Amino acid sequence: MKLGRDLHDGLLQGLAAATIHLKIASDQMPPPAQQQLKAVRNLLSGEAHRIRAFIDETRTLPTPGDGVVELAPELYKRIAGLREQWPCEIDVEIDPPAIVTSISVARDIRHILTEAVSNAVRHGRASRIRVTICRLSDRLTVRIQDNGNGFDNLAGSYSTTELAAKNLGPLSLRTRVDDLSGKLFLTSSGEGTDIRIEVPA
Repeated sequence: MKLGRDLHDGLLQGLAAATIHLKIASDQMPPPAQQQLKAVRNLLSGEAHRIRAFIDETRTLPTPGDGVVELAPELYKRIAGLREQWPCEIDVEIDPPAIVTSISVARDIRHILTEAVSNAVRHGRASRIRVTICRLSDRLTVRIQDNGNGFDNLAGSYSTTELAAKNLGPLSLRTRVDDLSGKLFLTSSGEGTDIRIEVPA
């Protein structure tokens, strides 16, 4: 709750101020530049919305019956935002389409996809990403494949244990998967990256 208050009083106010300054600057720019600045404002507004949603979660105590959520709508909304944020194609397949999981697992999967897509585009220069999510018994498998350049100084296939022992790969993803008591498998080469994550449903 303290973190929520700090975000509300600090980061959210900074994002709001930045959005206002961009609007003022945009009004003085030619139309093409206005469109670019509008896209940046939309990204900032989207991030502010996500932060507010997190703050609302910290202020609201869970009630009986609201502990699970259908995964597909949550992920499609997040992927739609990522398509606007990053210049790449993102394909998604969810099997079965009506997967239901806990709210916390759904939230972590959204964060995992956000981080993986960001890494693929920013570091791997990927132009296409494929996301596949399926449920097998009591586990969810999340697979993220891209056509980028792979991770720097990382070639081959690794498990969570191997990555942790050598302090390699995406630390944020490893940590989040560990928090979910899951497993991460990563294959990286000059032809792209293949990340497979297994977590309890």
